[in-house]
Amino acid sequence: MTPSDLQFAFFFANPPVNLKFDEFSVDLKRKSVFKNNNLDLKTFIFPIPNDVPAEIPRCQISSSDQTFNLTISGARCDINFKYGHQDSVQVFNDILKTTMELFQHENVEINRIGYVTRHIVKHPNPDSIIREKFLKFDETNLCEPLIRFVLKTEIKEVTYNDVYQIEVAKQKNFNTGNEDNIILITQDFNTLPDDINIITLSDLNTFVQSIPNKNIQNYIKLISE
Repeated sequence: MTPSDLQFAFFFANPPVNLKFDEFSVDLKRKSVFKNNNLDLKTFIFPIPNDVPAEIPRCQISSSDQTFNLTISGARCDINFKYGHQDSVQVFNDILKTTMELFQHENVEINRIGYVTRHIVKHPNPDSIIREKFLKFDETNLCEPLIRFVLKTEIKEVTYNDVYQIEVAKQKNFNTGNEDNIILITQDFNTLPDDINIITLSDLNTFVQSIPNKNIQNYIKLISE
């Protein structure tokens, strides 16, 4: 199943970052991953004082069709991607590599990363499916169930958080004008907050290649049965 959207967060080791956003934006736009996928990027730099809190956004770079959005605050960089075809994940991973290369070029150090994948399963009665398949809870009045749990995953002697959330939601149907009932399944795979090691491009590649897929595919299959 193709993900509905993909998100990634780079956490800066020494916030707030001292980054020349104009130059960063120009360099990003020149990268082949954007040209090859028809992502025309536009930049908005927020005119804010230097002493504002690190969490406040400084720069936003978006594609004209709104499938790609990158936001940089003093503390982190968040990337959102909605592309909607079978190569979405590979394109997104290429974007992450490109962004990481630019951060390294600008001597911006990263000490934590997180990769979020969302899947949508349409169902006329999502409340009952979650209740029956996951909660095993015989209470017909139960509404808007939400399940969240964390699996500690160790890969090559490094421990990661593998976080899952399964919930009911609504999705706008632009063909009918109505809202469809859906089950939203989210996987958040991230490095531990207390791990302060600087992350390299090689670390990023290993991290992306190590994201577990089996569990979320099993959950999607279970819900779809």
